[in-house]
Amino acid sequence: MIRSAFAGRSNFRSLAKAYAVGASARPTDESASAALIPATSPSNRAVTLAMAVRIIRWVFGLLLFAFTLAEIARRGRFLRTPAVTSNRPPSQASLDPYLLFLKEAGRRIPAGTTVAVAPQNSAELAIGTSYLLALSQMPDQTIVPWTNLDAGAKRPDWVMSFGTAFGDPRFRLVAEIRGGRLFQAVR
Repeated sequence: MIRSAFAGRSNFRSLAKAYAVGASARPTDESASAALIPATSPSNRAVTLAMAVRIIRWVFGLLLFAFTLAEIARRGRFLRTPAVTSNRPPSQASLDPYLLFLKEAGRRIPAGTTVAVAPQNSAELAIGTSYLLALSQMPDQTIVPWTNLDAGAKRPDWVMSFGTAFGDPRFRLVAEIRGGRLFQAVR
């Protein structure tokens, strides 16, 4: 162990001497840095190449970072609430108000309760877009389709309607949120 350490040191000394001899043999009209680094040394070419590779990596890394920042600035807010439709095309931006309504409704409705979702228009199926989005955005509540209000099934504890009128004496209006309404069952 000790011999190998000294052997490395003696090799270092011999390399330093060879380096000094190569540097002193150069003409004196060149710059000081060129006099210290012999251009013909293969190890110096490898060092120069390694340095160039590092510089290129840094440049490309910075370019990638700049492009990422530009994309974030183009899209808007970076840290949004994850949504099933978060990767949708810009043509479906009309879902944003409904998603914000679902987020607020999810905060106000207690966990573990049953919630019926009213369709946004009369052409929508009972298990259409309104129901499926509510199902994905409100995991703490049990979401049931609109048809559970008419069936002999257990009556839901809450009803959500967004953009449609809802009137049922079995439910009372609790809150109006961002274009939608929350109704709670009268017990």
